[in-house]
Order: sequence, then C-alpha cells, then structure tokens
Amino acid sequence: LFHQSCIQRLCVENSFNQHELTCPNDRQLISELIPVICGQVTILDISHYQDSYYTLVDYPHLYIHLSSYDDLNIPDHDGKTLFYCACQRGHQQLMMSLYRLGVDVNQPNRYGFTPLMALVTNNYRHLVHIILRKSRIKSTLNMVDNYGKNVLMYADEYGHFECLKELLLYHRDFNHDFLQRLLQSYQKTPSNNPYYAQRQVLKRYLNELL
Repeated sequence: LFHQSCIQRLCVENSFNQHELTCPNDRQLISELIPVICGQVTILDISHYQDSYYTLVDYPHLYIHLSSYDDLNIPDHDGKTLFYCACQRGHQQLMMSLYRLGVDVNQPNRYGFTPLMALVTNNYRHLVHIILRKSRIKSTLNMVDNYGKNVLMYADEYGHFECLKELLLYHRDFNHDFLQRLLQSYQKTPSNNPYYAQRQVLKRYLNELL
C-alpha cells in the first residue's frame, strides 16, 4: 500500500523494494495488516473528491483508511474539510481517524460554521459527548460564525437540549458572556414557548454555574 508520489520518488532513487508491503511514511502508524482481495481495494486520492467531500463520506459501506501524508485540511469546493463533512454526516469512524491524524478540527466552512456546530445542529449527542473529551476541540467552543452565533446558541435554537447539556459540562471553557446571554434569554422565555419546560431546567442549572 503506497502513495503514488512515494512510489515515483522511490523508483527515481532506486530504493524501491518490491517486497515492501507498506509505505515508509506510514510504517510507524500501522498496527495490523489485513489480507484482502485486490479487487476490493481502491486507490484513494482525496483531490478527486474536492468537488464535494460528501461524495466520499456518503459512499455506502465505506471504510476509509487515510494517511498523515495526505493534506487532509484542504477544503472542497464548498469550503468544507473532510472532518467537517464527517461531522455533518455523523461518520464516527472517519471523524476519529481524522482526529488521530492531527487534522485541524477548528476549521469552519466558508460561513464560519464549525464541525462542532455541525454535530450539535444534527443532534449527534453521542458524538458531541465523545469529541468534547478531546482537548483540541475545546478551542472551538467560543468560535462564532458569520452570523454571530456560537455553538450554545445553535443547540438552543434547534431545541437540542441534550447536546446543550453536554456542552455545559465544559462551562469553564466557555466565554462567561456567552453563558450569561443564554441565561438572560431563558429568563425572558414566555410560558407558551414550546421549549419552556426544558429552558426552565437549564435556567436553574445556569444560575448555579454563574
């Protein structure tokens, strides 16, 4: 399993060993080799999917194995990274593979909408729970998009209160003003609001935090 550019370089250097099974750039990352039928293997070139990474993420029954050798932070033509698209679709295996390869988990789309916002607005509570335990994602908590909204506002706007509870577990990482504004909006919630009961519970919780 080799990157095309690596094979070309090794051949030029006359250092290509035909008995090699894996690329030198990936060797330290490999924990297991699994034999497969050659017809089941497709060469993956990320650049072929830059019209839209959703074409790759939505491919049925796909197990994607990526390399740190690839530039995985290049956005597609819609301004979305592969990590963003994986979050938007709730593709846990791909998300975590990309995280382990060190991708920029903060990189938003062209509207400033972050991968964490994508998870929250799609109500992937279990993935929000998993990803918030990763240190690098926490730096996105206070990011705002081009419309001036942060991830707390989106969780509330969409009525995804389980996601909001997950976010509030990390209240110390949030800008205090964001929490204060959320509390103030809950204090003004009329009783005929469909989210009134949930917001009353969260209002009491925010009062305790602040």
